[in-house]
Amino acid sequence: MNWSALIGSELGLMVEQTTKHILVYCDAVMGRDPSDLLLLAKDKTDRVAAHLRLKYGARLGEGRLARKVHFGVYDPLAALVSRYWQVSDDVAKVDESEGFGEIDWLSAEAAKDYLLMPQNVKWLVQIQERFAESMHEHLRYSFSPKVTFTARFSFMF
Repeated sequence: MNWSALIGSELGLMVEQTTKHILVYCDAVMGRDPSDLLLLAKDKTDRVAAHLRLKYGARLGEGRLARKVHFGVYDPLAALVSRYWQVSDDVAKVDESEGFGEIDWLSAEAAKDYLLMPQNVKWLVQIQERFAESMHEHLRYSFSPKVTFTARFSFMF
C-alpha cells in the first residue's frame, strides 16, 4: 500500500497520514446554520474516507473531529479590530488568521446567536414600537377628561 500517495488531495479535500491517523481537512463551508455546516463537512469527509477504502483498501474507523471545532464569521468590525489586536477568550477569537478579519466562534450556538443578532434586534424594536403605541392609547383613554360636575345653587331674593 502506497500511503505517500494519500498525502495530498483526494476528491478535492486535503488528506494527511500521521503515525496513528488519517486526517481529512474539509475546506470552508458556508451557510446560515453552524450545526448544518458541521454535518455538511462530516458528509464531505465521509465520502473521502469511503473513496480511500475503495482506492487503497484502507480499513478506517468512524470519523471524528480531530480538533476543537470553530465557526468563522467574516465581520467588518472584526476586520477593524484584528488589524491592531488579536482578541480571544473561551467563547471566541478575533483575528486575521485567514487573511481577513473574522470571529472564530468556538460554539455553534454562539455563532448562530451572533448571526441572528440583527434579526433579533429588529424584532425587539418592533415589540418596543407596539408597546409604545399601546401605552399611548392607554394613556389617552386613562387620562382623558371625564369630569362630571354636580352643582347646587342657592339664590336669595
